[in-house]
Amino acid sequence: MAGEETRKRILIAAEQLFAERGISSTSMRALTNAAGVNLAAAHYHFGSKEALLDAVIEFRATPMNLARIAALDAHVAERGDEPLQVDCIFRAFLMPAIRSVIESPEGAAHLPRLFARLEAQPPEILEAIYRRHIGDVTRRFIEALQEALPDLPKELIAERFRLAMGSIFTLFSGNSELDFIPGHSPHVVSIEEKLESVIAFVSGGISAPASARRAPGQRVEENSP
Repeated sequence: MAGEETRKRILIAAEQLFAERGISSTSMRALTNAAGVNLAAAHYHFGSKEALLDAVIEFRATPMNLARIAALDAHVAERGDEPLQVDCIFRAFLMPAIRSVIESPEGAAHLPRLFARLEAQPPEILEAIYRRHIGDVTRRFIEALQEALPDLPKELIAERFRLAMGSIFTLFSGNSELDFIPGHSPHVVSIEEKLESVIAFVSGGISAPASARRAPGQRVEENSP
């Protein structure tokens, strides 16, 4: 029990410091000081900072993904033979993350900024983390979107889902509230209102009709719009 408690303290301290300072700027010694444990304990439980980062993502992603699948299954059961609704699919994907941020007493409020920090990691590290911890659940949601949007090519739905993920990370990292557009200060709203805003945005984007794509090498006529 004592070992599990120590491990959890290190995870929570790492999540906070990685989010606040950045992953590369946070040393293992700073993490252990924040957790109130010695360096040997961190190496015993995790071995390296890279393994610790992976464990932090797993610590939050595992219960979140279970909740996501449960919410999606509930939506599928509720609809029966009716087509799935795109906004409800995204709500099932997003709501467990929002609950983690709002309801967790253990610091999950740092999770959105941590995911924003992850974007600065080398592509091979980022790809491996995403594949391990959100790959399967994301595939399940893309399959649900394909069922809801049968007229769109499945490759296009997957491409748009990746763009939607970028919008989601930006919104909940806090970067969407940066005041950089003269005359248009950001409208600060509650996280629940942010949720509805991003669901409307990504649902509309992923549902848009497929645009005509030029074949490789095809030229655009001068009178083309």
